[in-house]
Amino acid sequence: MTTLRTRIRNQITTMSSSTNARYRNCSDPNWSSDGSVTTYDGRYLVTNDYVVKQFNKRRAKGEVFFNPYNSDSHFAYASGTGYIARSVAQSCTSPSLYTEYERNSVASFLAILPRRTYGAKYLPDFYTVVDSASVKKLRTEVASSMLNSRGRSDSNLFETLAEMDQTLGLMKKPITKLNSLLYKASRVRNPVGAARLAADKTAAGWLTYRYGIRPIISDIQAIVEGARKKVGVRRQTYRAKGKISSSMSDTITGTFDVATCTIKRASTHTVEVRATSLDEAYFSFLENIGFTSKGLLTLPWELVTLSFVADWFVNLGDFIGSLVPTPGLKNLGSCITERHDIQTVYTSQSTAVRSGYESIRVIQKAFDAECTVLRTYKVRDFLPVPGVVIKSDFKFDKVTRMADAVSLIVTRLNRLKL
Repeated sequence: MTTLRTRIRNQITTMSSSTNARYRNCSDPNWSSDGSVTTYDGRYLVTNDYVVKQFNKRRAKGEVFFNPYNSDSHFAYASGTGYIARSVAQSCTSPSLYTEYERNSVASFLAILPRRTYGAKYLPDFYTVVDSASVKKLRTEVASSMLNSRGRSDSNLFETLAEMDQTLGLMKKPITKLNSLLYKASRVRNPVGAARLAADKTAAGWLTYRYGIRPIISDIQAIVEGARKKVGVRRQTYRAKGKISSSMSDTITGTFDVATCTIKRASTHTVEVRATSLDEAYFSFLENIGFTSKGLLTLPWELVTLSFVADWFVNLGDFIGSLVPTPGLKNLGSCITERHDIQTVYTSQSTAVRSGYESIRVIQKAFDAECTVLRTYKVRDFLPVPGVVIKSDFKFDKVTRMADAVSLIVTRLNRLKL
């Protein structure tokens, strides 16, 4: 039996409640209060989780818990100065005094920012960049990837052999081609022909290493590690993760008292999703070293020409694998976790006072007023159903992925004699 528990940590403090506007009158040359603005900074944290009765005893017996959980932390802090504006017209004739407003803190800057209220207090609000549809797609992608890995070994020798075969198939008889290369290189006279020959053979060499030599070395290591694993019943954890990030920048304006402030808003939003499954099954020696029934059942997709290239863009291979049954695998629990990290920075750009007032001091530099808002949101809940989606990251910013793509294009063009 579980019980929902909510915990709140309120560390919002009063940042400025001092007099923010003041004036001088004819009878009293000293400053007099003319209203104030109260602003806050600090942190507000809410956590919701489930308390399991007799948790320690039940865990000692081997029970596993993947209860729903969420937490939301909102933190803001600001720094800087304020503005001073003075009326042009005299407020009285003798002595000649002027009405003067002074924002002697960053309070006026904070007062015009978007806000989120917590009880009777508020904090400057964050700006969400990644939309919910993108998050949902990422959750589906990660869940499909994790479910595809269930029942597999750390290495899939069936898949490795298939990818190596179809890639090396782009180059028939590598040794024969090497002899041909030496012969052709000795007879090439024009620079274009030499460049094309060099590009083709460089691409072929790279693919040989990536999908020939490198997988073999990696699989030998995996076989050695797999041979050390226990044969019999054991628990196995399967994981997958994905991340997306996006940024934006714009300007907002707000008016408080006699001044209009232009504010730059810059926000960065990162979402990381992880999927986990804990299973129990009997693992044989062959399964330990990489020959699994699931690997064999998904082999037809791996034998499709350049199917691994399609998997760069669409998670079709993961989706197919997620639907393949895993006989003998007992699921003890699974979950998906989602984490949002949002940082929004508000920076003053300029301050303009309205007609009838002149500026004595204006907010016009970045250090004059700035507010940073951090939000961290975490949630753990049940796995979504697998599905086919366009991948969130094609990994073309990785050197190896770009080298793979260029090499495949070069070898294909060579086969077409373009």
